[in-house]
Amino acid sequence: MDAALLVTWLKSLNGRRWFRILLWAGIAVLPLLFFYSHVRYYMPFLSDDSLISLRYAERLLQGHGLTWTDGHRVEGYSNLLWVLCCAGLGALGFDLVAAARILGFLCMAGVPAAALFWFTKAFPGRSPLFLLPGFAGFAFSGTMAIWAIGGLEQPLIAFLLAWSLAFGLLMFRSKSGSGSWGWLLSLCLGLLAVTRPDGPLFTAGIILSVWLNGLRTSTIKRMIQIAALPVLFYGGQLIFRYIYYGEWVPNTALVKISPSDTHLAMGLRYVWLAFTTHLPLSLAGTVLIIILIGRRQTRAAAMPLLMTAGIWLLYLVFIGGDIFLAFRHMVPVMTVLVFILILGSVTLWDGLARPGWRTGLVLAGLVTLAVFHGQQFRYENRFNKKAVYERWEWDGKTIGLFLRQVFGSQQPLLAVDAAGALPFWSGLPCVDMLGLNDYYIPRHAPEDFGSGRIGHELGDGDYVLGRNPDLIMFAIPPGLFITEFRSGRDMLADPRFYEQYTRVHFLTGEGDRQVLARFWARMTSDKIGIRQEGGDIVIPAFLFSSEPEAPAFLAGSGNLTVALTDTMPLVLENIQLPRGQWTGSVWPSRAGIQVSVMTDDSGKGTVRVETSGPSRMAFQEIRLALKK
Repeated sequence: MDAALLVTWLKSLNGRRWFRILLWAGIAVLPLLFFYSHVRYYMPFLSDDSLISLRYAERLLQGHGLTWTDGHRVEGYSNLLWVLCCAGLGALGFDLVAAARILGFLCMAGVPAAALFWFTKAFPGRSPLFLLPGFAGFAFSGTMAIWAIGGLEQPLIAFLLAWSLAFGLLMFRSKSGSGSWGWLLSLCLGLLAVTRPDGPLFTAGIILSVWLNGLRTSTIKRMIQIAALPVLFYGGQLIFRYIYYGEWVPNTALVKISPSDTHLAMGLRYVWLAFTTHLPLSLAGTVLIIILIGRRQTRAAAMPLLMTAGIWLLYLVFIGGDIFLAFRHMVPVMTVLVFILILGSVTLWDGLARPGWRTGLVLAGLVTLAVFHGQQFRYENRFNKKAVYERWEWDGKTIGLFLRQVFGSQQPLLAVDAAGALPFWSGLPCVDMLGLNDYYIPRHAPEDFGSGRIGHELGDGDYVLGRNPDLIMFAIPPGLFITEFRSGRDMLADPRFYEQYTRVHFLTGEGDRQVLARFWARMTSDKIGIRQEGGDIVIPAFLFSSEPEAPAFLAGSGNLTVALTDTMPLVLENIQLPRGQWTGSVWPSRAGIQVSVMTDDSGKGTVRVETSGPSRMAFQEIRLALKK
């Protein structure tokens, strides 16, 4: 069959109804199926910060309000609508993590759905093949796939932005005024304004494009209509924030926004890395938007795409970019890119009348998408690959559930650097040592604020120590006994810290999901620490688990237990003991375990536990008694 006959045959098929239905169905469904398989490649990735949002949702469902912990209320989330949506599914009986994943995938699937809706209205009768560049770019994108399951609000932003663009582009095509498209656009932008505190930037981009386009039909009226619901919704959230939290600005802004030359350089680097990591699709999008803006026929449609992406990129440079993997803040730009690729494909096809040029366009598009697809999975693409290997949040789940089981009734105060997994799954009252969910720390920023890693610069060791946390985990689960962050550095440099705290190890989980967790525990804690019973002093066994070879574990009795052998005596120092001679014994009683107690003139005692038996001998408490 020669080329002419092949073209004739394809045209005849295209004229048949059943073939067009199959073609439309294939274009709509196949990219989503590929996107689903792409998402599964990164499972079970879950961002730790998403569990901060889910803790707010969980406490809301439990009747504690939109709070992260008891005490002074703070707005430590930056995604109100997302938190409420997750809580809504949670109220229907969904597990909150599953709720975030379901919402994430469905919202991401709404991006091609919005583009499809716009295309059928804007280009009736055109082949659905023009959708392929945008849909394939969406399905191949590691950024979109990873953050579909990352648990944060990016999918909701993508969904609302995609439909904003769909309604906005249709509004710009309308010759009879804004009509219903304007109000639908305003609704989507209004919801964006309460999805993130920086959501109004998308409204600014759309309104700026209206002004730049200089539309003759009631330009001011259109601008007012577009801004109406965003202003109403954002104003409502401001009033709620002030009434509920007593602040006009969310805690997240106080922690993360610190303009400086350092953060400006970080922001420029972030945008450049995002551009180069998404080559060649980012380059194709840049070329296409320049072409679309340069043509009078497509300028009105291209302007909102350019302004939306442009303002967002400038904002990213201003705030210093982001710290999360896979460029989560590029999700809005990737959403805009879907529309640019579709509109650019139609424009170039119509502008290239010669068959040879059109063939070249098709080949260039296929090569671009193929290279982009391969680039997303390259080993060198560490920004996406990290999502395949980052699993410490699930260690946090194992440890958190252990803490809930062991200490849930005592409700000790837990201090953390990573404020998501451990607080969410443990359900314990917490101190956020980085300040995102704390009232005091963001309002007492150090002089060098703005010179460090975004969102990880704040801290105050003296303040945290004054809160008397019962357990402290430095760094990410399973924890370290040192830390790079300010609160921990301050405490580790304070002699008072070592007088109150001792290192402990917990062996958490079961089977191949066992995790050795590292904490600092306050020995004098009235909830989990040393206690007095009559004239005796009782020391929980876990306070002796300073060595990883002898961790505390949950015994069959449901009590924390420590086992020791003759090769490793266990020692606990800096115990406050009244003057006198003390004797010690273990519980449950073990004939082969000896306890010795030594005190100095300052009233500090040291307890040593050892055995001469060759087998592992376990105990749950040490009881000290004064010699009579």
